[in-house]
Amino acid sequence: MTIKNNITPLRTALRYVLFGFLWILLSDRALELFTAPGSTAHLWIQTAKGWLFVLISAGLIYFMLKVDIKSLTTSEERYRAIFNSSLDPIMLTLPSGEILAVNPAGCHLFERTEEELKQIGRSGIVDTSDPRLAVAVEERNRTGKFEGELTFIRRNGEKFPADVSSSVFKDKDGSLRTSTTIRDITERKRAEDRLRESEEKLQDVFNVMEEGMALNEFIFDEAGEIMDYRILEVNPAFERIAMLTREQVVGRTATDIYQMSSEFINDFWKKNLGTSLPIKAEYYVPEINKWRHISTSQPLNNKFATVFIDTTEQKISELALRESETNLRAIWENST
Repeated sequence: MTIKNNITPLRTALRYVLFGFLWILLSDRALELFTAPGSTAHLWIQTAKGWLFVLISAGLIYFMLKVDIKSLTTSEERYRAIFNSSLDPIMLTLPSGEILAVNPAGCHLFERTEEELKQIGRSGIVDTSDPRLAVAVEERNRTGKFEGELTFIRRNGEKFPADVSSSVFKDKDGSLRTSTTIRDITERKRAEDRLRESEEKLQDVFNVMEEGMALNEFIFDEAGEIMDYRILEVNPAFERIAMLTREQVVGRTATDIYQMSSEFINDFWKKNLGTSLPIKAEYYVPEINKWRHISTSQPLNNKFATVFIDTTEQKISELALRESETNLRAIWENST
């Protein structure tokens, strides 16, 4: 910042030195060609040449300064327009916390005028009880910048969270200044809280539901075909019904756990992918003499859920009922 502010006087000085050098070199050569050294004409022209140099150089300096000042004024006006029209609150402050300038968005955020904000300073708008404040100030002093979250205070005393981006720079005099951008993230925090509450409720349902559930993710081969899927999470009921612990299944593949072939998985999804309803099936597990009903959801972002229900008792009841009906029919037929 200091280097840029020094460009104008340095450039003006260099132009003046170049003009002076060329004036002395060329005018003295011309004087020697047309007048004799020591003559009255030589002395008179020498004096006039000096005054002419003063007048021309003064005009040149005036012109150069006018052009440079206009350029600086235009640049300053441009930055002022950006500062005032920014939708994000921006503050220019001293590292100590004194506020030098605040844009309209900042005044709106804190519900105060610029003069009021200048009077109360940083301590009047930042929650000084926020333990992150000392850390933020220390980091900015050490590195020259800080990005993070702090708590601020509105005029009515309401506290709100905000994302802060602050950096230290030097002004034209070499004094340290800070530029700070503040974004109110109240709505984002509320949305995060609602999402977290929703996830906690879903987790509670996931944990207490009687049906076993597994969340899975597709695994594709090099050609983009579904070749397997990985188990991402299971609930307690899954452990009870599948007789497998969470540690035994999470992170492993279906071909490994369920002994399915890649061909079977690929064919299954080719037949059922894109249907509007869940995919249902029932199968018998001879190793444990149990019946299972499984319902598979349609995938979303390459993830899907499978729900397991132990239907062994239902199957036993159905078989018993069928056997009873057969026996009654046989008795009836024999009696007639």
